[in-house]
Amino acid sequence: MSLCFCGRAARGFAWHDFSRTPFDRPPPVHACSMTCLDIATRRKGQMKANIDEQRAIAAASPAIGAFLEDLGKSDLAVLTPQEWLAFLTHAYVTVCAEVSKIWENEVPF
Repeated sequence: MSLCFCGRAARGFAWHDFSRTPFDRPPPVHACSMTCLDIATRRKGQMKANIDEQRAIAAASPAIGAFLEDLGKSDLAVLTPQEWLAFLTHAYVTVCAEVSKIWENEVPF
């Protein structure tokens, strides 16, 4: 199964540069949606969380909030660069773990 650059499964959306000869052509771009395809081909677009990702964000939010409480800060503007990177890492890893839990029983196709 191919992956979209965003990490989701590519679902039949692809772009090929037919303006070049076959031997000079870059590999095709596979995408999970038209939005990601537009982003990948630099046309337009902004990635949006799908329904499972929205559920994962909601499920991960308490743990992400607890991380800030442990730091003793609630204003993101006052975080040091190290705290900011730690916060982003924690938020990303926590949301990814929740997405994995949601998708663990999904059929792989």
